[in-house]
Amino acid sequence: AVNEVSKMTVECNGSTLKVKGVDADNVTLHSVSGALVAKANSNVVNIEGLNGIYIVTATDAAGVAYTAKVVIR
Repeated sequence: AVNEVSKMTVECNGSTLKVKGVDADNVTLHSVSGALVAKANSNVVNIEGLNGIYIVTATDAAGVAYTAKVVIR
């Protein structure tokens, strides 16, 4: 799969993280050390209780992965 960065935006609102600009089949959230901390089969991920720097990866139906760094406070 090819990594694309340009189209995806990430919004944090309270206890949810929402991926926009990509038709995401699934979204994963990894810590900077590589541990999987959250995942969802939609464009919305529950981030309740998390804070720090994370890597968000959204994968569309064609298998294209979009990646972004996000800071959760």
